[in-house]
Amino acid sequence: MLRTMVAAGSAVLLGLAVLVPTGLPASASPDREDVEERQEEVQDGLDESQADLEHVTGELVAASQRLADLQGQLPAARQAVASAEDEAVAARARDAELADELAAAEAAVVAAGLQLDERTTEADSTERVVAGVAREVYQGSGFTPLTILVEAESAREYADMVSFAGIARRSQEQALSRLRVQQSDIRNAEARLEAERVRVDDLKALAAEQVLVTEAAEAAARDAQAELETLVAAEDQAVAEFEAAKVAEETEIAALEAESQELEQQLAAIAEAERQAELERQAELERQRQAEIERQRRAEAEAEAARQAELERERERAERENRPAPRDPGPAPAPAPPPPVSAPAPPSSGSYLSAPVNARISSQFGYRIHPILGYRKLHSGTDFAAACGTPVRAAADGRVVSAGWGGGYGNLIVVAHGNVGGNSLATAYAHLSRYEVRGGNVSRGDVIGYIGTTGSSTGCHLHFETRRNGTAVDPMGYL
Repeated sequence: MLRTMVAAGSAVLLGLAVLVPTGLPASASPDREDVEERQEEVQDGLDESQADLEHVTGELVAASQRLADLQGQLPAARQAVASAEDEAVAARARDAELADELAAAEAAVVAAGLQLDERTTEADSTERVVAGVAREVYQGSGFTPLTILVEAESAREYADMVSFAGIARRSQEQALSRLRVQQSDIRNAEARLEAERVRVDDLKALAAEQVLVTEAAEAAARDAQAELETLVAAEDQAVAEFEAAKVAEETEIAALEAESQELEQQLAAIAEAERQAELERQAELERQRQAEIERQRRAEAEAEAARQAELERERERAERENRPAPRDPGPAPAPAPPPPVSAPAPPSSGSYLSAPVNARISSQFGYRIHPILGYRKLHSGTDFAAACGTPVRAAADGRVVSAGWGGGYGNLIVVAHGNVGGNSLATAYAHLSRYEVRGGNVSRGDVIGYIGTTGSSTGCHLHFETRRNGTAVDPMGYL
């Protein structure tokens, strides 16, 4: 629990523990009424600022939790931004890669088209050659075996005509073979062109899909970045809120500590004044005792003088009457002097207090690390874990000097027990759900309140303190 966050503020109430034993009259110091009136004003101020103090503490806890939550979300948000940016970069790279592939495919389509046109032109030219040769050989020139034989005028001419006819046939066959190859090339070029066109269409479809992927990745990266910026801005705000709550908390604590110190000084002065008044009272009683002793001495002296005078007269009378003088019986016994004045002995401190509640001890007295502010702070009492509503009893006879709001202590009762073991002892009962007493004298075992979880508390329990001369000490030394 945040039991010590505003504990210094409640020291205003616990400073009352320096009061002298309750048996002394309130009139022992003329300033007591003024200071008690000021104590009531301080208590009223604490009651009025209850909401503010609890709000400040609540703000500090909430701001700390919000800051921790946001700082816990930031690594994942930064990782999300990095992942989204990586995906966007990869998507843009794939986009560019597809654009290059599409440009290459479109260039291949153009090249395939040009090659097809070239092969088609070559094939057309070859077809014309084949057709011309065929016409010359079989139609126009008459180079048939029979016409050669009939038309040749000599054997040499016959041989030349046969040779020319062979050359024409071979030329025709070569042209036909070349035409077949060219027609095959045309078919291949057409197939390649068609394949490149299909590839271009596929790449265009992929590119269109990739555009959507890239846009989605970039949008995700922008969203992740925006979320990160929102978290960073929220973290900055949370840091500012935390620092403001921390400053407000520390300022309030410092103010209450200053008020506590001032009151403690005044109460110490009053306690000293009352001590001096008691010493003066005892001195006056001693003066009265000495005066009584002196009165008794004078009375005894006067009685002895009167006795001696009477004895002398009796002696004179006996002498006149010629009889023996009377015997001197001696002086009468002197009365006992009044006893010296002494202050009553204070009770011993060991095992002086009874347990305020029959419950398990959940936290001992000692130093702790503040769970939010992080500095070392004294846990100034012993915690008893019990259900809310469990009765809390006075640990010893005493006088209720305060019952009200105690900042981080919540509902708080302070009981002064007077001089115990030579020191002024007081007990404090914190985080109560409600009060059974508000003032006056209480006896050991009287129900004074009920366990609760008010103030800086995370669950039902009693925070029990012992204050020796106003300073918190381990309750186990008195229980």
